[in-house]
Amino acid sequence: MRRRRLSIAVAWCLLLPLNALAQTPASPPSKWEVEVHGGWMPVSHSSLSAPEPVYPVAVQPIFTTINGFPSYRVSSWWLGGGPAMTNTVGTALGTVDRLNGPPVMAPLARRAGGATIGARLTRRIGVRYEFEVSFEYAASSIALLDEALARTRAAAESFVPAWRGILGKMPAEAVDVSATLDIDPGSSRDLALTGAFNINFRTAGRWRPYVTFGVGLISSPGERPVLTLTGRQQFTLQGARFDETDAVTIRVDAERHAPAAVAGGGIRRQTARGVGLRVDARAHITANPFVTLVDAAPHQVLASAGAATAVFATATAPSLQVNNAAGSSIPSSFGLPFGGKRQTFKGGGLIARVTLTAGIFWRF
Repeated sequence: MRRRRLSIAVAWCLLLPLNALAQTPASPPSKWEVEVHGGWMPVSHSSLSAPEPVYPVAVQPIFTTINGFPSYRVSSWWLGGGPAMTNTVGTALGTVDRLNGPPVMAPLARRAGGATIGARLTRRIGVRYEFEVSFEYAASSIALLDEALARTRAAAESFVPAWRGILGKMPAEAVDVSATLDIDPGSSRDLALTGAFNINFRTAGRWRPYVTFGVGLISSPGERPVLTLTGRQQFTLQGARFDETDAVTIRVDAERHAPAAVAGGGIRRQTARGVGLRVDARAHITANPFVTLVDAAPHQVLASAGAATAVFATATAPSLQVNNAAGSSIPSSFGLPFGGKRQTFKGGGLIARVTLTAGIFWRF
């Protein structure tokens, strides 16, 4: 009897803590999640509008040349009325080669693709909803469009034959014409800080797909691409030396900071002890930020004191007039001051930076 009572007492002592443990409530699920990820941002897609009509560039009202023909002044042979005058004069003089202008009133650049890295901090709200804050860095530069580069190179290459042809039809001697194109690709990058709301399609199981939407800010520090066209004409006419330099700078610009809408989705794979994997695809949508800015710096070397001077005008309409005399009231067709940078194109519509990432997260 005593042994039986002792056995019952021992069993009761062993079962009592187990019973109490079974009645203890389970620990609540983790509410916080931190993630690091990496991936790729493909080429961004955009919708471009027509250029804004902001380019009544570098043409001064018509004047009459010394031989009675109409002419006008230009800041650059590549801009505004410059190509039209050059080619009309060339046609009238019987030349073959024509001058091409650069594509300053067309899209010049796009956002190129690049690697991306980032981190997210997520807070669960119930079992289905989440709020997250995300930071991403993308090695995505502003890239010049191939077509724009080709047309700008064609403009540079057309300068020498077009002007050699025209000067060859004039009584010019010791002719030297050159043209160069300098390309600075820039060094911009993308930074994104966003807040998003996630909705999980499943609240249990290891695989949990979701959609996400939110807002944020896209920053693009760094330098923008710049194209510089430089053409130079040196020649002797009627015993006087002429030296003119045509310099055009074309800049691609974009806002440094832009608000963005965020939309996308992905899937999580829960593993042991609060660790998991996440694959995500989302788009950061902003207004198209690209604009084209153009500047011109015409320069003429005028005759010094005691040096020979001359004025010459072609018998064409319009007429090409040159004058190397300092302080003369007789204008040259080339040399109109440009007056600072001018916007010649503004992109319209939206641009979408799509990121594809994979990462690892920890819940706590």
